[in-house]
Amino acid sequence: STPFQTVDIIQEWLINYNYGFIRRGLLGTLLIETIQILKLDIQIFMYIFFVVIYSIFFLLLFKILKNKTFDFYSLLILLSPLFLNYNLFLKSTILLPKELLGYMSLLIFLQFQNTNKKTTLFLFVFTYAVSILSHEVNLILLPTIFYISFVKSPKKINKKAFLLIVILSIFILLMIFNSQTDSATDSICLETYSKYTPDLGCKKSEILNTKFLDNIETVRINIFSSEIYKYYILTYSLTILFGFIPFILNGWIGKNSLYVALLLISFFFLSLIGLDWGRWINIIFTHLSIYFIFFDLEKYRKNKVGINSFFQTAIIIFYSTYWSTPQCCVNEYTFNSQISQVFNNFSVYLLITLFIFFVSKNKKFYKSLHSIFGLNSIKKHNSE
Repeated sequence: STPFQTVDIIQEWLINYNYGFIRRGLLGTLLIETIQILKLDIQIFMYIFFVVIYSIFFLLLFKILKNKTFDFYSLLILLSPLFLNYNLFLKSTILLPKELLGYMSLLIFLQFQNTNKKTTLFLFVFTYAVSILSHEVNLILLPTIFYISFVKSPKKINKKAFLLIVILSIFILLMIFNSQTDSATDSICLETYSKYTPDLGCKKSEILNTKFLDNIETVRINIFSSEIYKYYILTYSLTILFGFIPFILNGWIGKNSLYVALLLISFFFLSLIGLDWGRWINIIFTHLSIYFIFFDLEKYRKNKVGINSFFQTAIIIFYSTYWSTPQCCVNEYTFNSQISQVFNNFSVYLLITLFIFFVSKNKKFYKSLHSIFGLNSIKKHNSE
């Protein structure tokens, strides 16, 4: 039997240029060469690749987290099902989405904001180019880069670098509009997928054959011209509202409305060309959360919340694990469609690990948790 999501992951990441220049093919070309050189089993290789990609992502993320002190609201943001938790819910997208490459390029760009080194800027441009040539969804990073460069930190903008990423982005858009990929995708199906995922179809190569206007028509037919549009609107509107709750409560959203508007406009355009509304929401909230943690977490940290520590802990656990958003294809609305079956998901393990680590950095919160669970009284008893 094929392990959960393995086929989707393999087929997406092995899209390549070996039979012609097509979108999403850069990294797959390099991966196929690596597999052939190392002569590894494809599933073993993808497990290794999975660990490598996530290790790089979390290492870059840890660099902006390590000196931060998280309060109640910022812990809600960090552990939100629309941020790090999203890809651990079984109802959500695949476990190794290519937008991870975009997140990594954003984190490198933020490192440039700290160091102002040309080597870091070059690394950002390189990783951004790799990300958009591996999946066009990473073009959605542009509004965040634009906002940081021209609004948040205009003194640190490098005009040549920004011009280069704009040119790269326009190039990818033109390629999407004008691509003639039928022969290349047929060859990927017959040569690549038949070799590495035999007898399991060519779903990804078929998707690559669709044109931009075809995608818009697909969304129109399957959502806006059907009975399910109201379920889509309700489900994903509530998802966005749930995701914004911590930003509303800590007062951040009211003072950063321009950036929020840019992200929502980006989501609006994505929602017109793809059915994966849950995935698009995850992407904009990941950009939003990383931006907040890097620039504004200390500024909006609240030492007093007005809720005792026991209820803070309970709220964080429930908020982080008991709701999620489906990747796409909502054809009805029930309360259960947005409630997570927490113990059937991997998110609970991430929650436990991150919660213990980051709460332990907040001494006041940590001490209050100790007193709640009787640890202080135990120490006193032992000393007597």
